[in-house]
Amino acid sequence: STLPNFEEFVNLAPGTYDVDENPNDNYNTTASCSNQSPIDAITVAPGEIVTCTFVNAIKRGGITVVKQTYPDTQEVFGFTASYDQDGFTLTNGQSEPSGPLLPGTYSVSETNAPAGWVLTSATCSDGSNPSAIDLGPNESVLCTFVNTKLGSIEVVKNTQGGDGIFAFIVSGNKSYQNFFITTAGGTGSNVQNNIVPGTYSAQETVPDGWSKTSDNCQEIVVSPGQTTTCTVANTKLGTITIIKDTIPNDPTDFAFISQTLSPFSLDDDSDGALSNTQTFGNLTPGSYDVAETVNANYNTTVSCDDPDQQSSISGVSANIDLDPGETVTCTFTNTQKGHLIVSKITDPA
Repeated sequence: STLPNFEEFVNLAPGTYDVDENPNDNYNTTASCSNQSPIDAITVAPGEIVTCTFVNAIKRGGITVVKQTYPDTQEVFGFTASYDQDGFTLTNGQSEPSGPLLPGTYSVSETNAPAGWVLTSATCSDGSNPSAIDLGPNESVLCTFVNTKLGSIEVVKNTQGGDGIFAFIVSGNKSYQNFFITTAGGTGSNVQNNIVPGTYSAQETVPDGWSKTSDNCQEIVVSPGQTTTCTVANTKLGTITIIKDTIPNDPTDFAFISQTLSPFSLDDDSDGALSNTQTFGNLTPGSYDVAETVNANYNTTVSCDDPDQQSSISGVSANIDLDPGETVTCTFTNTQKGHLIVSKITDPA
C-alpha cells in the first residue's frame, strides 16, 4: 500500500501525450494503450478515457549442470535439485539445463555415484556453492561436477633366504591404510582398492635379520581407474659360527684372523675366560674368511657345515660362502702333539 499500481491524469485537454518508464535491468518491459496509441504519442480525443498499461516481467535465469569424469566413461550419475523434484541423471559430457527460473537461491547435489568413484570437485561459474546457488535476474549459471574413478595399489614383497612378516607404514590420502605382508615361498603381496588418485608411499619397517635390497614403493602414483604395482625385495641375513675343539681339552688360547670379520680368540676349557664358540649374526650374504694362527704344539684340521656345500678349506683357513638366510658352522680342531723320548743305556756305562 506504499505506492498504488496506477496513476490517473484527469481534465486533460485533447491532444498528444507521452509516458516513458525508467528502464530496470531486472525486468523485460512491454507497454500498450487501450486506443492502440504508442506510448510516446498517446492521442487523447475529447471526452476519451485512455488506459496505458506497463507490464514488467522479471528476467528469469537458468542453471545448467555439467558432468565430467576421469577417465572418460559411460557410468551414470544421479542428481537432485531444488528446482527439479524428479531429479535427473548424467554421464560424462552430458549437461542438464533448467529454466527459466526466478531469481533466488537454489541447490543441486550429486547422489547415487557408482561404486569406485569419488566426487573430486563441484563448482559453479558464478562462484556459488552448488548447495546454495544465488541466481540473479537473467543470470545463467553453469555448475560442473567432476568425478574421478578410484584406483588400486599392489605392493609385491619378494624375499631371498626365507619367509617372514613385513610391516608397512603408508602416507598419502587416508584411503590408503597401513598393512602387513606375510611371504610364502619367497613372495607375497598386498592389494588395496578404492584409492583416491594421487601420490603415495609405502615405507617398510625392515625386521631384524633382514636387509632391504630394492624398493620402488616410495613414490606410488595412482591414476584414475588404474592399478599401480610396486615391489620391495628383502634378503635374509646369514650367520657364521666358529667352534674351537682341542684334543685333549686345555686352556690354550687360539687367535683367529679374518679380512672380512673382526679378529677374535677362543679356547676349549671350562673356566669361562674365553668361549669355545664365536658367532657372527646378521651378515650380508657373500664370501667370508676365517683363519687360525698356527700353534706349533698342535696339529690343526678345519671342517665346515655348509648347507649347500659351497664353502672350502685351505690349510688352517675356512673360505665361507654365505647364502641368504644360511647358517655355516666351521670347527677348528687342534690335536696336541706328543713327545717321544729315546734313551740309551749301556752296560757297563
